[in-house]
Amino acid sequence: MKKTLALSLLTVLILALTLTACTQAPTGLWKDATYTEDVTLGEGSKTATVVIEAEEKSITLTLKTDEEFLGPALYAEGLVNDPSFFNTVNGMQLVWEDTHSYWELRIDGSYATVGAAETPITEGVTYSLVCTKG
Repeated sequence: MKKTLALSLLTVLILALTLTACTQAPTGLWKDATYTEDVTLGEGSKTATVVIEAEEKSITLTLKTDEEFLGPALYAEGLVNDPSFFNTVNGMQLVWEDTHSYWELRIDGSYATVGAAETPITEGVTYSLVCTKG
């Protein structure tokens, strides 16, 4: 009986520790993130798929918008602090002087040749904002 009770208590303790580990608050850059899971935002006739990558974690945001360009669509949803030149994405701020990191824009995995404010929203394209060390 004592052995069974001890085994049951041990099982409950392991389950509690597992649940705690799975629900821990985000750390690093992600502790300031507005969204930490995939989500759909906005309303509109166009859809932009935006992947945010930082510190070995990524989420996918689906933006519904009527904006023509990516930068203004991100700004309208509060995902960046400026539609043209931003250092904050999804609440995660990168300060070059402190981290020597920046938010790199990629289009279907390739480095963008224009900024977000000049990047047209195209159905079926995946846009990525990647925390990149300079």
